[in-house]
Amino acid sequence: MTRNFSDAYLNRRFIRVINRARRSGGQGYGERGGARQDGYDTTPKGGAPFGFTPAASARAVARAVKISNRAILLYALPSLPYSLAYMPVVNFIPSFYSTELGVSLAVVGFAIFGTRLFDIATDPMIGVLSDRSRSRFGRRKIFIAAGIPLLMLAVWMLFVPGEAASGRYLFVWFFVLYFAYTLIDIPYRSWGAELSKDYDDRSRIKAWRGGFEMAGTLTALTVAMILGWLGYSGTATTMLALALLFLIFQPLSFGLTLWRLPEPPPEHSEAEVFTWKERLQVFAGNRAMIRLSVGFTALLMALVIAASLNLIFMTQVIGRPEAFAPALFIQNIIGIAAIPIWLRVAERFGKHRAFAATVPIIIMILASFFLLEEGDVVPAVTLIALQGVGLGAWFFLAPAMLADVVDVDESQTGEERTGLYFSVFGMINKAGVALGVLVGTSLPALVGFQPSDLVHTEEALLGFRLVYSFAGAPLALLAFFMFWNYPVTREVQRGLREQIDARRITPAAP
Repeated sequence: MTRNFSDAYLNRRFIRVINRARRSGGQGYGERGGARQDGYDTTPKGGAPFGFTPAASARAVARAVKISNRAILLYALPSLPYSLAYMPVVNFIPSFYSTELGVSLAVVGFAIFGTRLFDIATDPMIGVLSDRSRSRFGRRKIFIAAGIPLLMLAVWMLFVPGEAASGRYLFVWFFVLYFAYTLIDIPYRSWGAELSKDYDDRSRIKAWRGGFEMAGTLTALTVAMILGWLGYSGTATTMLALALLFLIFQPLSFGLTLWRLPEPPPEHSEAEVFTWKERLQVFAGNRAMIRLSVGFTALLMALVIAASLNLIFMTQVIGRPEAFAPALFIQNIIGIAAIPIWLRVAERFGKHRAFAATVPIIIMILASFFLLEEGDVVPAVTLIALQGVGLGAWFFLAPAMLADVVDVDESQTGEERTGLYFSVFGMINKAGVALGVLVGTSLPALVGFQPSDLVHTEEALLGFRLVYSFAGAPLALLAFFMFWNYPVTREVQRGLREQIDARRITPAAP
């Protein structure tokens, strides 16, 4: 099959680097082979030809094709309008449908949770297909292009339901929405993970994307605040405006990225052939994948339980729902400002320790909400805004760590199964979001709290405040223990890359 532009371009760069290494005898391209203190042996079988090791040549290639800020910008740009479709699902839709359209809050939660169950089949399917597909446009781009029109349709139907709102309506269009997410999100995230093989570069790529996602959230909140200042009450007008913005800017941004940013060519390693059963055994035995999935999903559930109840808390407990949008606005500004700080923390202490450090922050902030009473607007806005300190890390650390997890698998199988790992991780996280919404919308009902009730008893309000403030704490603690002693550190990842590249890059002797 004919290679695309990016294949030919990267291979030409590689050949130039190898030729320079041959002429220089390998000097300046890293240490020669031999046992290292970190336990990784860089000496290839049979010795290193022309005086330099495959690991050293891999590091030379990494320097030669180091990703530029322009490429990262092109990759991250679609995340801004993309978040216009994702953020309201958690923050606006539960309240919008239950309060203004008369659909039971429990039904809304069940619709979100129930449709996520289909991801068990669709996510791995799209991940594997995108790993194995080949076209002159690239492996990932064709899936993204197919998902965009479907996502646009689903966003319009969910954000502007008219008189058709019902549990069945929600179930159908949430299914379409989540399938479109799958078509786009898994190939898109896999593409980002493959843009660089460097431990810290991966953090930088994901941080840019996270920053653009938060900028999209800021855009949505700005729209909500402006409409409120103009006298438009309720959430329906905000949802209409967000849908229109999404329909205009999402195809434009993704179109530019698909056109101007080439995909890296698939990696091929010299490795023994694995059966499907053996591949599954490697996947299931990947301890780093298990710890990352359990930890991030637990933390995500803790966050979503509170997020799905944020607007209701501001309405029923504080009595000032109009303060919610400004609070989220400030939260995202703080989150964007915190990204460079968390990047430095991750570079200094490792991604896993930086991630673990966010957990005590969220536990203390959520617990502090229990102390608030009606009229405590400034403290409530402050606490919601301070969640942005951790938000800056949550948006980029998990996908950056997952890219390293793929290296663990590739070092054993010789296959670059990025799509499979991101699909399974995405499926688990979607389940975490759905479970978080389900818990967040169901537990209040169990304690006798229903947002549409005109009058709430003190017992019902107390139960709601307990759910909001403390239901996520055990999950957050579980996440902390999963992250703190996470096995793939910077040193381990670099050793894995040397093993992979030693098999993949084997120059012939002159």
